[in-house]
Amino acid sequence: MKKLWGIFFLAATLLTSALRAEAQTLLPALPSDQCFWDSGDLGQPDRGEEPPTSEECSANVWATATSSIWSGYTVSASYNKYSGVTGRLLVPARNNFCGGSSYSGWIGIGGYNTPSLLQIGLMYTPGSSTARFFYEYLGVNVAYPAVFPSGVSFASGSTVDLKMSFDPVTRKFSMSAGLVGDTTPFTKTVTLPTGDDFYDGTTAEWIDERLTVYDVPSGQVSITPLMKFSSISWTNAKGLTSSGTWETISGGTESPVIMYSYPNILAQPVNGLTSSTSFSDYWFACDGWY
Repeated sequence: MKKLWGIFFLAATLLTSALRAEAQTLLPALPSDQCFWDSGDLGQPDRGEEPPTSEECSANVWATATSSIWSGYTVSASYNKYSGVTGRLLVPARNNFCGGSSYSGWIGIGGYNTPSLLQIGLMYTPGSSTARFFYEYLGVNVAYPAVFPSGVSFASGSTVDLKMSFDPVTRKFSMSAGLVGDTTPFTKTVTLPTGDDFYDGTTAEWIDERLTVYDVPSGQVSITPLMKFSSISWTNAKGLTSSGTWETISGGTESPVIMYSYPNILAQPVNGLTSSTSFSDYWFACDGWY
């Protein structure tokens, strides 16, 4: 049974006043440690249908991983196989169909069965009107806040090339983001601090996510509704392997991930991979009770 670790710290000033910006922060969440029914029955469950029991999950009766905040694809290996990821994302349009909703589309290394995660992507925070580029690195013992480089954002309908890599020897985390065909994309290299392990190369991911809010005064953690995006296309999805070659999703041990909040599927890849490097994620619901 897989555990999917969550994602985001975010500066409180980026949230809307309706979310009490001065008192709230987006934190790494621990999504439900669930599994799901096999690929032959991926339709939305009827209301009231119980999810699989822990015994059924442990018996490996159910095949597809679920998360309360992730939807997309992951590839995995038994060793540190992946040191880079690339993906091409069609930016969805912002809308307010789900009140207080959020969305993030990102590529990453790690975060699947481990808190270590390196990621870059685009994010709509609750109330924001543009998809802003961000990068983030989470360790075993510490999670640094997401960084939003000034002026790097993309309009809905844009197709954005994302690329990242990590050198475990030099600890350099390199990234780029730009429109398809852009000869001068945004680039940056960050040397990660010592004292924590931010790298776990056993998995690579292409994920659509909803964010998690931590209210400082109350200590309460809540997950925002998922922004309605109809469908999102991911293409050119590849992982850089330890042999120095770029591997397609279908070239590795891939697994779809379904975003599920009882009793609803919120988002999921439909019809599996549409090519060796592409898939589409579909929106179904804002949250578990919509």
